Amino acid sequence: MILSFPNMGPNVYAFKTLFEQLDIEVVLPDPTNREAIKVGVKYSPEFVCFPFKATLGDFVNAIKKGADTLVIAIDYNTFINLDFQKKLQDQGVEVLTIENMPESVFRKPVIVNKRLRNYWRHEEEIMAAIRYYLTKGRGEIDGVIFLISFACGPDSLISELIMRDMKKVGLHFLNVIMDEYTGEAGLLTRIESFTEMIKRKKRMQAGKKKAKRGVQ
Repeated sequence: MILSFPNMGPNVYAFKTLFEQLDIEVVLPDPTNREAIKVGVKYSPEFVCFPFKATLGDFVNAIKKGADTLVIAIDYNTFINLDFQKKLQDQGVEVLTIENMPESVFRKPVIVNKRLRNYWRHEEEIMAAIRYYLTKGRGEIDGVIFLISFACGPDSLISELIMRDMKKVGLHFLNVIMDEYTGEAGLLTRIESFTEMIKRKKRMQAGKKKAKRGVQ
């Protein structure tokens, strides 16, 4: 048996080490690239989500390298999201993700209302994080960016719920939908506009506080 799985960021090396310690041969696909995306798009249903297409491209590459057993997982890596986090950091933004949050945030289920329950684990984690930032962690963030894969139904649903809550508390919210046609230049423009809007708001708030102190 020669095992393989899609590119999943740094986690891929942990999985590789784990299986090799079990005396299982592991072959990794090449880092996700434009050619892998093209292959994934070619063999995927048209309206399936973008990470599925990237995963399929990784699997085709792994099979060509000799893999005969595939571990099913969805491919999320910096190539797919165009190194989104680094682009924010280059704008001087401190980035907080659900991976940085304490486990206690996710222990209590999120109940939207008595008739609407969320049954997707990843989306549950996102909504729990938002609940925290709308309550105890309100002062820790200036805005929320929600990165969605095109044709991902659960993400599309909760993005509407999150946007509604953001409007209620006056937090800036940016919804970014990624697919195989997303261009890096256009994405960078949206990031720059969003961060500049927040910085301008903070400058205005600081100016008002300074003027108020001057009056007193």
